[in-house]
Amino acid sequence: MFFLISQLSNKTLTASVFADFPGTFNPHKVAVYGHSFGGATAASTAQSNPRVVGGINFDGTIYGPVAGQGFKGKPFVLVSRGLDNSTAPVPEWDEFYQKIDAAKMELAVRDTQHYAFTDVPLLLTAYQLPPVSQLTVDQVFGTLNGRKLEKAVNEIMTGLLELLFNKKTRPLNDVGRNPDIDVLLSHLPKCK
Repeated sequence: MFFLISQLSNKTLTASVFADFPGTFNPHKVAVYGHSFGGATAASTAQSNPRVVGGINFDGTIYGPVAGQGFKGKPFVLVSRGLDNSTAPVPEWDEFYQKIDAAKMELAVRDTQHYAFTDVPLLLTAYQLPPVSQLTVDQVFGTLNGRKLEKAVNEIMTGLLELLFNKKTRPLNDVGRNPDIDVLLSHLPKCK
């Protein structure tokens, strides 16, 4: 992740990648997100890289020093799979969440399983599964329709980006209005 972020300062690379979006990119203000181990990597990178201004962890365990240390001044959102009576948010999140000294939220997306935060549920909206496979797919990805999942993830990501880059808290505060998103914890500034 550090190599990739450092490459964002390569003017030759960024001039070609962002050619159609002049003036919209600042290599010293980067948001990170990831799923599973990638979510843990996003948290670790947010903690240790000064260019990262905040991020999202989609259902990833928090590993290593970041779990006990948290970080200051960088908003972070934790998003877990859907919860029911037999599941709970990722256990390591409690200590980590308490040590984030910035705007923060813990959310759950209903009727999802760990692998829902991949492209597969959206692909399954275009592909008819054989009935015999549906139970296995539901156990791995959950039962939330891929389009609804895409909408929930987009609302969460847009909300954080609005907070990070435009100082607007309302979009992130409003994610709980989506019936597929449960707000478990929220420590955000007042709405703007």
